[in-house]
Amino acid sequence: MKNKRMLSTLIAVIMLLNISVVSVFGAETTSTSFTDVEGWYKDYVVDLAENGIIKGKTETTFEPLSNISRAEFVAILARISEDEIASTETEFKDVSESSWYAASVAWAYNNKIVLGYEGEFNPDDNITRQDIAVILMKYASYKNEALMASEVKVFADDESISDYAKEAVYKAQSTGLINGKDNNNFDPLAVATRGECAKIISIYIDVTDLSVKTITVLGTTDLHGNIVGYSYEDDKETTNNGMARVYSYVQEVRNENENTLLVDNGDTIQGTIMTDDIYNKQDLEHPVIATMNFMKYDAMVLGNHEFNFGLELVNRIIAQAKFPILAANASYVEDDANVALPYAMIEKDGVKIAFIGLTNPNVPRWDGEKVDALKFADMAETAKLIVDEIKDEANIIVALAHSGLIAEYDEEGGSDSAAKIIELCPEIDALMVGHTHTTVDKTEGSTIIGGARNLGREVVRFDFDLDENNNIVDSDVTITDMAGYTPSEEIVNLPIVKEAHQKTLDYIKGGVANDDGTTSGGTFGTATANFQPVDEIKGIPEGKLRDTAVMDLINKVQLLNSGADVSAAALFKDTSDILEGEINYGTIFNIYKFDNTLYRVKVTGAELKEYMEWSAACYNQWVPGDMSISFDPEKPGYLYDMFAGVDYKIDLSKPVGQRIRDVLFKGEPLKDDQELTLAVNNYRYSSALKANEIVANSKEWESPNSIRDMLVQYITENTPISPEVDNNWEITGVDLSSEYRDEVIKMVNDGLLESPYDASLN
Repeated sequence: MKNKRMLSTLIAVIMLLNISVVSVFGAETTSTSFTDVEGWYKDYVVDLAENGIIKGKTETTFEPLSNISRAEFVAILARISEDEIASTETEFKDVSESSWYAASVAWAYNNKIVLGYEGEFNPDDNITRQDIAVILMKYASYKNEALMASEVKVFADDESISDYAKEAVYKAQSTGLINGKDNNNFDPLAVATRGECAKIISIYIDVTDLSVKTITVLGTTDLHGNIVGYSYEDDKETTNNGMARVYSYVQEVRNENENTLLVDNGDTIQGTIMTDDIYNKQDLEHPVIATMNFMKYDAMVLGNHEFNFGLELVNRIIAQAKFPILAANASYVEDDANVALPYAMIEKDGVKIAFIGLTNPNVPRWDGEKVDALKFADMAETAKLIVDEIKDEANIIVALAHSGLIAEYDEEGGSDSAAKIIELCPEIDALMVGHTHTTVDKTEGSTIIGGARNLGREVVRFDFDLDENNNIVDSDVTITDMAGYTPSEEIVNLPIVKEAHQKTLDYIKGGVANDDGTTSGGTFGTATANFQPVDEIKGIPEGKLRDTAVMDLINKVQLLNSGADVSAAALFKDTSDILEGEINYGTIFNIYKFDNTLYRVKVTGAELKEYMEWSAACYNQWVPGDMSISFDPEKPGYLYDMFAGVDYKIDLSKPVGQRIRDVLFKGEPLKDDQELTLAVNNYRYSSALKANEIVANSKEWESPNSIRDMLVQYITENTPISPEVDNNWEITGVDLSSEYRDEVIKMVNDGLLESPYDASLN
């Protein structure tokens, strides 16, 4: 907690000020037996000295009436800020970059704590009382400190206070930081003394640290079944993620503060071969839920991927969890009963913390018939109903929303926008977001907001300081990277985790027996060569710049199984490949990571072209001078579909919606009113073709098995397989030539320039 840490930081900081030009409080001794400390400042000096914050000039003297320079005062604030301060560049003509205070002054200027006058800071001038007030109030505003104000009393010499300083002076007076002198005079231009500064620092610590207890909430999101930190498709351990690493961090925080809670924001039980191909399909104890039980999670929200395998799995994990599972805005159509609990009220050290769980309302777009029995309400409107119900009981309200801040589909209504939640419910003290796999660390009004990257790469930490009446006096959000943590051996060696991990390895390499006597998994084919070309530019997937054997294989299998005229599929991972040698289930998961089924639907030529335009919007428009092709960062790579059964060109010199050219079906131009059938996965059918009203017809066929199973069957029956590419599409309208191109690309590949994924080399 920033205020909780302030005292120890002050101690460390001010003890560093031990040379005469820098020291504000003395450099020679930590004695508290000062013979020259008497009067109004005595208690402040003694208190700070006893806590090791200030020093005397000698063993027995503090020199409370000595002055303090502007640079010295700013340096104290810079150091207690806990900011990382590196730059020494300032706009001030009188602040040399080599001066001891340059970094502190630069920090203060860059954060609008000091402005200077006519291009100068006057660092060696003694700081005046009114400037202390101005700088300190700007610092408090910058740090978002809570200052409790009382009634303002106008100083007798009010007219002597400069206009720029009046607001700050009276705010400092109302909080007790600065008082008047004799006859209620403020004496604004008088220089501040060491004794006055001791008082100000002592009171500042008091008024910004009113808490008597801290409640810490740790949050994970989008773990995607990653327990031990292992990439099964790559057959190797990871270095920066996994629930085992998270648990090492959780234990560390629990040791710091016993009032710590642990929650999860959804998309938790899907995403690995262990979960998707073994435990989500069998009525067994689920290793992810068992691990969460061991870690003592306090609550979990259902993410959209929890619904991928139907309601039977949802109900199974709810039954196995020893903690409440939440989804306030998901209910049954038939009787309005909640799928899971709407919220959980948990008490810690006499503090009641309410967790409101909100799942993504776009679930029907992605899971279709699997959730026909359910309805999903607007997240914000649901949250408001609950907040109104619990706000008088809860001391802290935390909303756990499995969505991004910005609407993904409902831009007008905002039903899937987490930002709308705090607009409608400003009473919410903290909002955790997820789904987008991105880091979020911000504050809106009085609500702190946190989001973490996927797979357990990061953990969100909310800290709440409360007073003796359990009122929040301060709050803070931080995001902690798991790269520096070692996986917990307790998690790795849990019997169910060890069993599940080994079972998954066996499934990939040797196969495992099913209940019906058949075998799944194992090695089932070979490849004669690598299927993907080598990327020309580091970080730019060649598989999205031209037709490749991986995509042609997937589309070929979809056409064979569906009997459709045209097929569409995406390269879900930029690094997806089938390497020369043995092919096992890890290989298939690598090129097709989702457990999708296949649909066949009738489309017109016009509808197919509109779908192709939708897909081609993933590219940025090429402009003259661009030496590379780049992608729209707002459109994830898994939304880019490539098509088989037609020949076509993508003209990237054109804007979105006007790029698809020369579409041929069986060698003839495709007519808008021509009818044909399209093979597409269930996710794309729901979330793109239907959600965007691209296709009018409903599906006429659905596969009984997954696309991954189809790929396994094809490779098993046709091994060895060789890379085949028909080059049925190409990118046009670009001229990437430049005399500097080879040199610039080499700089990217050597790590001297960032990968130009979302902005072309130019």
